[in-house]
Amino acid sequence: MAHFGFFSRLLIIAIGGNAFAQPSLNTFLEKWVQAVQDKDPAAYRALIHPASKACLAGEKQDFMSRHIQTRLSTSLQVAPQISLTPLANNKMTSELFSYAVQPTHVAAIKSGPQTIAVGVARTKHQWVEVLPCPNGGGLKQLRLQWGLADRFSPLASLHFFPK
Repeated sequence: MAHFGFFSRLLIIAIGGNAFAQPSLNTFLEKWVQAVQDKDPAAYRALIHPASKACLAGEKQDFMSRHIQTRLSTSLQVAPQISLTPLANNKMTSELFSYAVQPTHVAAIKSGPQTIAVGVARTKHQWVEVLPCPNGGGLKQLRLQWGLADRFSPLASLHFFPK
């Protein structure tokens, strides 16, 4: 295994190619793990694709806030295992969600018994996480799960983003 600074503490398993040979991907994964371990919403948000952030504004803000809250509540081991799998057809969508930017790879971050799937894509200059964008039906389904079905309420207690 090559030495990648911080990644000397991570067990990296490359699947489906040599994507880990790209220093910017290593940097992204290092920052992602560090942001989650540090429970740092600003650092984590900086790793999300701008198109995903734009899609998840306004009435979809509660989805973004809950996503970040869930990610940052995750406990990661000091040395999680990370594997990367390219997406063959590069087209992920459903009746409830779509992507402003399609993920090109999925990073599987295994820490203890849990595995976190992170959709990633490369912008011109860096790798970033891409998030699904719920449509009206997706928002309705999420609000049912969250117990917010009868009202729309931005989650006032979750102020991760400046207005």
